Amino acid sequence: MALRGIRRTLRSAQRIAPSAVQGLAEALHATASTARPGELGLMEASLCVNELARKKSTIDFAEVPQETWEQIVRSCVQIMPMLPARNLTLLINALAHLSSAAPREPWADLAVQSLLKVPVGGFSAQDLCLTLSAMVRISCTRQDLLSRLLRDDSPPLLGDLEARGTAAFAHAAAQLPTPEVAQLLEQLRPKLQRFAAQGFRPLEVALTLDALSRLDASWAEEAISEMEEHVLRVLSKLKPVEVVMVTSAFSRRNILKSTELARQLTKSIAESFEKCNPAEVCILLHSMARLEMLSVPLEPPSPEHDLVLAMLEHLCPERTQGLKMCSLDHIILLIHALAKLLVRPPKAYWIHLEQRLGTEDFDRGNAVRLSLAAAKLDYKSHCVRQVFARAVCQGPLTELSDEAFASIVLALLHAFYFNEALLERLLIHGAQRAINSQSLALQLRTALIAFLGRRHRRLGTLRALRTLEAQTAECDAWKAQMAARPSPLQLDVHLHTCASLNLPASQLHSEVLLWPFSIDALLWTKWAHLG
Repeated sequence: MALRGIRRTLRSAQRIAPSAVQGLAEALHATASTARPGELGLMEASLCVNELARKKSTIDFAEVPQETWEQIVRSCVQIMPMLPARNLTLLINALAHLSSAAPREPWADLAVQSLLKVPVGGFSAQDLCLTLSAMVRISCTRQDLLSRLLRDDSPPLLGDLEARGTAAFAHAAAQLPTPEVAQLLEQLRPKLQRFAAQGFRPLEVALTLDALSRLDASWAEEAISEMEEHVLRVLSKLKPVEVVMVTSAFSRRNILKSTELARQLTKSIAESFEKCNPAEVCILLHSMARLEMLSVPLEPPSPEHDLVLAMLEHLCPERTQGLKMCSLDHIILLIHALAKLLVRPPKAYWIHLEQRLGTEDFDRGNAVRLSLAAAKLDYKSHCVRQVFARAVCQGPLTELSDEAFASIVLALLHAFYFNEALLERLLIHGAQRAINSQSLALQLRTALIAFLGRRHRRLGTLRALRTLEAQTAECDAWKAQMAARPSPLQLDVHLHTCASLNLPASQLHSEVLLWPFSIDALLWTKWAHLG
């Protein structure tokens, strides 16, 4: 069948049969073997692959032989250098969507080279959005291409983008590892604000919010808060995947000021999570835990952990293959979320996790999350103990955020995971680090108390730590920070201490919060020494 007929068949099919994929592979091979630049058959080939990518969700990939996908990729590699800009971007974007089945190595570098050959000004606004999206999907890090697309190609085209295109451009650009992004999106902010005020559609709201949450810029936090009213307006119309995107975006910057929005978002999650895949359920649970959404009362009232247990049930292997369908990163996010919620994972979760720790890779951030979760949940594992060393030693400590550094300090105080040499290294680094948050100060002070409670301390180490006590002492800014957003444990300690001493909360020094932590730390490290 000719390519045009194949495209018509793909477009009208409810489901794409393996035979249709095979037929396309053969037709592409025939076209690529004889094609010359400028021939209509080349353009038709790119449109066919694009149509196949659009119907990706209807393909049973297990039924299509890997050789068929490899044949499609070989043909695409042959025709890619001969395509005009529009068809080139369509083909690259389609291959990026199919990259889970179509091997990436043969075409990704060629795609970058072909895009660089398109002259500046040769892309339309739509081409640019497709290209940026494809580069995100293939995790492109080629700064020569990314900088050119954002610095040279993008500015003249931003005015041509309508609401959907503006949101899609922002969403793709924000995920690219290049310094031009923040400045470019700040220039785009007035347009985003105007479209939002005129009535962004649900997907456009989700895309914009996700983009803003990825920017490490002071203006982005204000822009996220401005988006809350628009999220509330479209919340009931969001699809399940958009609910995941919105919740994750608020969680990424740990910003959700509206109690009403938190309540309605929790309700939307409760109504839609069963339509999410297991990885999305893990993301939802982690985002909800970070935002402390489950402390917001629902209407009608419901025990706060009922939703958590229902979501865990959704992950049961008997129902959806659960954890087997999740990446290791998603499983670690889930365990970390349950630790924040003080919900013990079933033993089977830990067994499954440990089986994969030795065979799959994960980044340092997730090593920190898993270390803290295991300590908080009092889960003892030699396999996880190795993860602790990775969290501390895999790269300079200066690369860890304040939150990550504080987490690993606290986790290392657990009796089973205690390691005096690692703790000494962390404290010496802490003495040299700018301490800008109460949380980090309290964790370091707790660790310092635990370290000084040990019997053997080197004089050189004590000299290196002599400034840490003063650095972690109380300050007014931290008092205000704690009063604005205390944790449940902080509230509990304050309540009982004020009641015991008959003091108003305003007179209580927040360093009192160290008492329960410090007692635990001294006992834990003593047990570790005896063990």
